[in-house]
Amino acid sequence: MITSRQEFVIEEVRTFEQIQENWPFFLEGLNDLNHISKIEREVPSEEFLKMICRAACGGAGVVWITKSINNKPLFYGIVLDDTAPFKHKTLLIYAAYSNKKNNQVTQWTLDRLEAWAKTQGYKELHAFSYRFSKAGYSLFTRIWNFKRKAILFTKEL
Repeated sequence: MITSRQEFVIEEVRTFEQIQENWPFFLEGLNDLNHISKIEREVPSEEFLKMICRAACGGAGVVWITKSINNKPLFYGIVLDDTAPFKHKTLLIYAAYSNKKNNQVTQWTLDRLEAWAKTQGYKELHAFSYRFSKAGYSLFTRIWNFKRKAILFTKEL
């Protein structure tokens, strides 16, 4: 566990038992993320569970739940190793959810994630957004200090 002087505690999820204990909070976030992203295909809970297991128990990433000092979940983040062959180490933010009960928790957790990633030898953090709006762009560039590297276009075959 990582603690701070603020009233947050990060729990690193590494076991299926921890996933089960926190499953209602993961589902709350999935429902919210599926609703706000307005993607063509919502992520089914079974697929989401597999991704959490892959990150937490399979060694492909890390899952953090940020809780209040009263052990109430406030935020979770799921990150995956996104390193391309023969390139520097990169992480992909697969999912991030805040229940909005504390407006500082997302930035606080992102700061800790960045510090942790540096200690693990990661050189870059990736994130995608399905919200293509001025507010979404501002969130990533001005608040979280990401730089736009590309825009993804797709074509169904």
